[in-house]
Amino acid sequence: LREGHTLCSDHATQYQGWIQEIMENWRDNGVLPEHLGVEVAWVDYVPYFEDCPQAVLLAVVAKVLRLLESIQHAEVTMRRYSAPFTFDLFLYYVIIKYWVMDLYRQAGGPGAQAWAGGWPLEELERGVWCGYARVWDSVWPKRDYCGCVEVYDQYVTMHTTFHTFIRPQDPYYASRLFAQGTLLHNYTRRVRDCDRWLHANPLRIFQVYAMGSGCLPQAVQENFLCTQQWLLAGELLAVVNNLELLVKLTTLSADCLESAEWPFTKEDVLYNYARAARLVSEIGEEEASPQQAQQLAWSLAPVRSAPRPLCSRAQCTADLGPACVHGGRMVSFSDTSYPRETPVLACSEMDRLMVPLNWRAEASTQSTFFAARANHGVAGLVVNVGVLDNIWHALHWIVPVVTRLHGVDGLRLGREEVEVVLFFQAYHLIPSVNMTWEEPEADPETPAPYDALTAADYGKWLEKYRPVLDLLSSAKPKLFQEVDVCYSRVLWGHDWMRADRKLVGRHVGPAQVAAFTAFLRSSAAFRSQSKGFWPDPGRRLLVITRRQGGGRAFANLSELLEGIRFEWPGVVTRVQEMGDLSLMSQMALMTTTDLVVAAVGAGLAWVVLLPPHGAAVELVPWETPKSLYACSGVWGGEPFSMFGGFSRLAGNRHVCHRMPERAAEVRYEAALWRKVDIRIDVGVVVRSLGEVMQETSFVSQL
Repeated sequence: LREGHTLCSDHATQYQGWIQEIMENWRDNGVLPEHLGVEVAWVDYVPYFEDCPQAVLLAVVAKVLRLLESIQHAEVTMRRYSAPFTFDLFLYYVIIKYWVMDLYRQAGGPGAQAWAGGWPLEELERGVWCGYARVWDSVWPKRDYCGCVEVYDQYVTMHTTFHTFIRPQDPYYASRLFAQGTLLHNYTRRVRDCDRWLHANPLRIFQVYAMGSGCLPQAVQENFLCTQQWLLAGELLAVVNNLELLVKLTTLSADCLESAEWPFTKEDVLYNYARAARLVSEIGEEEASPQQAQQLAWSLAPVRSAPRPLCSRAQCTADLGPACVHGGRMVSFSDTSYPRETPVLACSEMDRLMVPLNWRAEASTQSTFFAARANHGVAGLVVNVGVLDNIWHALHWIVPVVTRLHGVDGLRLGREEVEVVLFFQAYHLIPSVNMTWEEPEADPETPAPYDALTAADYGKWLEKYRPVLDLLSSAKPKLFQEVDVCYSRVLWGHDWMRADRKLVGRHVGPAQVAAFTAFLRSSAAFRSQSKGFWPDPGRRLLVITRRQGGGRAFANLSELLEGIRFEWPGVVTRVQEMGDLSLMSQMALMTTTDLVVAAVGAGLAWVVLLPPHGAAVELVPWETPKSLYACSGVWGGEPFSMFGGFSRLAGNRHVCHRMPERAAEVRYEAALWRKVDIRIDVGVVVRSLGEVMQETSFVSQL
């Protein structure tokens, strides 16, 4: 390459024949034949490495694709235990791929971006990722590796830790990691439990993650830290083992890393594994020198691309055309444009549950079935809702459902044109797994979400949320499990909304949140609720309180109010227990507020309705474990926390302060931090409010 030699030029005709043979079968059929000409580059690979390493890559990726296709047709148990045996081949492909990238980069030519050399390797590699996704989806169909619901606070705190001070994408990351005394160095040294992985069966570890984890990013983060800890210790084999595990875990759902912005990408995981594996091949089992170890500190892959979904898979929203809800199932027909074999997703902040469609193919069946149940001229909007009586959870469906009809690219259907169908089954809890038998365990004490919803509970739920649903439809909402009706058009679901990450592709972001607020303001029912909250002009400060005895009540509220009046006499202050207001009144109050002070809790979720110039000050008890709840005291310091994430989506400002004193000397357990009251540091809160009120952008909006 350095001498200007063109790779793959000596046998160009043969190579073009191999490419054509593979791509004609792959693009037309999505499968590869049993015997391929390129196999010679697999069997007798040495000369091809010298002339055309891309030919070897093509041979390897084709072999992996064929194996995955074969495994997909096996029985489920065989799929589970056979698929991991493809990993060695795939790891081999990864090592060669990044070796070729480095060759191009070192040659001073077109650089690492040219690693494929015009060969269709990237397209086929996407096929490998999707092949793994299909296998694992069929083995563990109820597991969403992007859900990240279990131990939510801990996961979000680790995400914030990566975002704030670990920062693996920082060009000075290596020097910070190896400099003794730095926060990053000390933190990495103290990570616990890394030694437990060293002597464990790697296949067993993978299976445990595959069956027991619902958060691939969390798995990457914790193994990332162990990898860097072993690097500081010079334990190169341990580094390679951890990185190899990361590559394998990524096959569970590469889309999870590609459909959101994380401090690492799928390519970063592969690249760092390939670098470490190559060094091991050079020095054997010797302990790495400090210089070699520092060279292996986490680095960004030489090829960077914008995150994007890898596979065409089930979506959170779908327009199913003429369809029916019958017997607790979706019934669709073959003349719809929606892909027949693709399920739909019920997306919530708790999970993404695959919902299969029941197809009716015969035209005669369709006309008879449809005519008996038709609700002509009306679209059915299936809404994924939850039973949890918590507004933070509820806003994850309220905002997306409203914007499905009235958002930036909403369908603009009037109230008379839509009927709402409530789908409570979206809040599916991931089953626990018996690690001895490696099978899901049914818990008879935990009924399914819909089964747990009694008539009385549903009545209370509907009384609370009916005003929001009435903004969308003039008809009474129907229950998915009980209704038997056909619609001229069924609109399935709503976009995903997540406070804990920046999503890529179709999702609820700042533009949709702004559209949601604008739609509320335009509603006559909403405007009628907006009057009377703020009789006096001035900057509007809302202090959200909690009932005494329930935990996180303010022990010295009067001191805070006195401090605000003294420091900012022009501020109009309102103290409010949000539970005393109706849902629409809570919404109306928050959209007319400039500043909020509140304890950590569901009431603070309304920060999503604060105007763009608004700001929220979140207070957490002194007793809150730092390892469980990120709270830095810096504006914008928690962009992925429960409430900092909502603030990010709304485009306003948020700061979290951990109070420096206990409210009372009581016996305390870390798990019960939500039960203790809060003693406010008045000076800290007043200073934070002052920082916002003196900003030009804030003053200009008043």
